[in-house]
Amino acid sequence: MKLLIDRKGRKYIMKDGEDLHTNYGMVSGADIAAAEPGAEVESNRGVKFAVLEPNIIDYIDKAKRGPQAMTLKDMGVEVAYAGVHSESRVLEAGTGSGLLPCISPTSWLRRRSSLMR
Repeated sequence: MKLLIDRKGRKYIMKDGEDLHTNYGMVSGADIAAAEPGAEVESNRGVKFAVLEPNIIDYIDKAKRGPQAMTLKDMGVEVAYAGVHSESRVLEAGTGSGLLPCISPTSWLRRRSSLMR
């Protein structure tokens, strides 16, 4: 996966081989797949997009959210109030968006939606 950023700072997470269609034109999936992080790709209208490797924050920002999804700042407050640290063991049970385990500082995490019945 690659992160493309346009001249206005909008971010697009693209799978290799997937074309990007925007107001600035179309960027070929082959061009995106061939681009190394740090390079630029150009749309058919001549607009350049920076190519980067997406990090966890990019995935969280672009994740589909339902009506009750937590924002990144809410997750940080919850983790801080709960006293979660790098030695903590956390069991998350729920049927939500699954974004909280993405920022978990723990190495052991088990997600079981079947517990919420």
